[in-house]
Amino acid sequence: MDDIETRMAEGGDRETIIAMVSEIHRAIVPFIAQSPDMPKAMSMAIAASGMFAGSQFATLLTMGFVKERDTKRAVDTVGRNFREGVKVGKRRAERVAHSEGWVQ
Repeated sequence: MDDIETRMAEGGDRETIIAMVSEIHRAIVPFIAQSPDMPKAMSMAIAASGMFAGSQFATLLTMGFVKERDTKRAVDTVGRNFREGVKVGKRRAERVAHSEGWVQ
């Protein structure tokens, strides 16, 4: 059985992952937009995203597709993906901020 890191890389090409992120974004934005405390709502979305990732891994674990020993590698992979999301998200936010005239 391949290790989880390899399987995760092979199992989701970049275009598919970006499409999934867009769908997640579309689902979460109304919750954030309606919140009286947008930073808190965004923090809650971050926490929920991590919990969702963990529950997906737990399902793979329960189904026997991964082993307990794969947990650390999966957590490390999620951490790398989080950092990549920060980079991509920052570039996107800066583009939107400039196009909307929020910053010069």
